[in-house]
Amino acid sequence: IAVHFWGVTCPACVKEMPQWGQFLKNHPNANIVFIQVDDVSLDSIKKMLNKAGLDKANNYYVSTVFDEQLRHEIDPRWRGETPITILIDKNGKAIRKTGPMNFPQLQAWFGP
Repeated sequence: IAVHFWGVTCPACVKEMPQWGQFLKNHPNANIVFIQVDDVSLDSIKKMLNKAGLDKANNYYVSTVFDEQLRHEIDPRWRGETPITILIDKNGKAIRKTGPMNFPQLQAWFGP
């Protein structure tokens, strides 16, 4: 599973989200969860997801201010920067990738 944290106000996220949409279009069985963490309107979230082709993806958003305690529960080393993707293998081992995703590496991680 891949858990991707992103934000509507994050310039790197805005640029990258269509690439995630293309990746899911090409790999429909990839188990990816998208979590939007900015304190923005639901309309702005939906608009960005629609534009990226991710409106039907496994999407969630944080409905309160994304605070330090919640970030610490997700990953104690995470300081809240976005985008960040946490890859969790079948044994529960997590690999954290901060910044834009390397999609060829992601494809290799998910396998053929």
